[in-house]
Amino acid sequence: MAETKNSGQAKRVAQFLASTFNGTDFAWDPFELRGLDVAIGDDMLARLDTLRWAKADLCSLVPNGEKCVLAVIELWGFVWPQSD
Repeated sequence: MAETKNSGQAKRVAQFLASTFNGTDFAWDPFELRGLDVAIGDDMLARLDTLRWAKADLCSLVPNGEKCVLAVIELWGFVWPQSD
């Protein structure tokens, strides 16, 4: 979903994915859950639980995960903060 921009909820999902990849640079507001279908929100909460207990980054648990998340970040135009 986050890779295709075909849903009004896609940007919320994309921001969530970016935040699980790098929460310092891509903040996510948990109140965004209120604007999602229940099934999507439940999936996101399950991912948070995985992130909480995993001994690896979420993107490393999916084939080409880092490449996919970076593609989502680029697709949505999320901007990496400038370093000083």
